[in-house]
Amino acid sequence: MNYSMWINKKLEDFCTSNPRGSLRLFARSIGVSATSLSQVLNGKRPLSLKMAKRIARTCATDSIDAQSFLKSAMGDLSKDLTNIENGNETQLEHDTFRMISDWYCYGILSLAKIKGCRWDPKWIAERLGIRRDQAHQAFVRLEKIGLIRKSGRGFLQIKANLKISSEVSSLAIRQFHSQMLMKAQKSLTSDSNDIREFGSAVITLRKSDLEKAKQAIREFRETFSSQLDSDQGDQVYSLNINLIPLSK
Repeated sequence: MNYSMWINKKLEDFCTSNPRGSLRLFARSIGVSATSLSQVLNGKRPLSLKMAKRIARTCATDSIDAQSFLKSAMGDLSKDLTNIENGNETQLEHDTFRMISDWYCYGILSLAKIKGCRWDPKWIAERLGIRRDQAHQAFVRLEKIGLIRKSGRGFLQIKANLKISSEVSSLAIRQFHSQMLMKAQKSLTSDSNDIREFGSAVITLRKSDLEKAKQAIREFRETFSSQLDSDQGDQVYSLNINLIPLSK
């Protein structure tokens, strides 16, 4: 994980939650000069320990997030946090996932399969319904991590079948699922039935069968993706499956 990517992600989050957000206001909220922060992000000056601690104290979501950033900033990482390849799958490390946990990062990865895709932020923003600055910053992060690369006017997805353990809970994972649930809620009221599908089933389940149920869902997702995920697709879709307790 590159510390400048971490700071850029926090800057993006700041601007998303503050309509009038800017680098200058972000720097002011941290207590550093906008010029110094800009030079750090552009690689024109090193990040001092004092500034790193101030940024971590102000921007980190929790102690683990802060420690991860500080280790990266001070060059104390013991291993590459980008990914671990296992056969046809790419297992994302949690620090990497934190940098690309916004839903539209995965929308961009899937857009790479669409014929005529372009790495132009305007095109990406229009296809996904996001802001141009969000499209640009997400693309830069994905490119730096090594998940995509430009090819002419388009771009290619370098790593496929990205995975992160569903058994590990973290703020970034919870936020990702929250974003997808919000997208589903919006689709329920704004999209017509012919382009989306909703369904549910309420069952009585033995606690001893819970793991079997979760495994069945994982296997269905794998089968669904292997049969329908196409290199000649023309739309990006999300499949969300939730198994939740209704009784206590």
